[in-house]
Amino acid sequence: MYKPTGIADVHQPVPVDQIKVDTSLGQLSYTLPGIVPLPSAVLTDLIKAGDIKALIHLSGNPVMSCGGEEKFRKAAQKLDLIVAVDIQPNATAAMCDYVLPATDFLERADINFIGKGLQADPYVQFTEAVVPPQYERRHDFRIVLDIAKSMGFYPGNDQEGWEIINQILGMSGLSIDILKTLPHHTKVIGKAPFDDLYEKCLEHKDGKVHCYPPELEEAGLFERCETIFAEL
Repeated sequence: MYKPTGIADVHQPVPVDQIKVDTSLGQLSYTLPGIVPLPSAVLTDLIKAGDIKALIHLSGNPVMSCGGEEKFRKAAQKLDLIVAVDIQPNATAAMCDYVLPATDFLERADINFIGKGLQADPYVQFTEAVVPPQYERRHDFRIVLDIAKSMGFYPGNDQEGWEIINQILGMSGLSIDILKTLPHHTKVIGKAPFDDLYEKCLEHKDGKVHCYPPELEEAGLFERCETIFAEL
């Protein structure tokens, strides 16, 4: 699988020590401070067990996208708060305490997803808002920022989101102001050599792909796979 380059083609080293968090499902490991990336497959069980007290989702529909619709609906009744930040009505929004309408793609200044490098032909493009927001809609960043501020989690200024984007663009000698001077406000990044995948992504100290990580063996997953395979 080819890993395309991006405007900020940075790969963090694999950390030696992982952070542990205790849940009703057992101890989970994660590597990003302050962020626990959990699969949606366990979301319902974590809500049901009381690990998750509130849920704020942006343009999502977990009632339909998580496995087991009825199971999720029953679990969601235990939440103290459930909020949707969305512009389209869906099954999850219908059961929310609050639905906060976000701006659509014509009502906000925007920049394409620049951090991950998921494009076959990488490029970055800035677009201005075309029309003013309708029906009290606000940018989802503005909504999340206000929620974070009211909870005492965010002391930063309101322009920090664009400042961070400019910092990322600066890694390639760009900025939003520079993009505005280019045709169609677009800069094509260009493809990186295929073989630089090994330098960018294989950052285990032994320089190898870990196809048989000890964590999976300790959890007994290989035996479970053998059993399932034999049954099938």
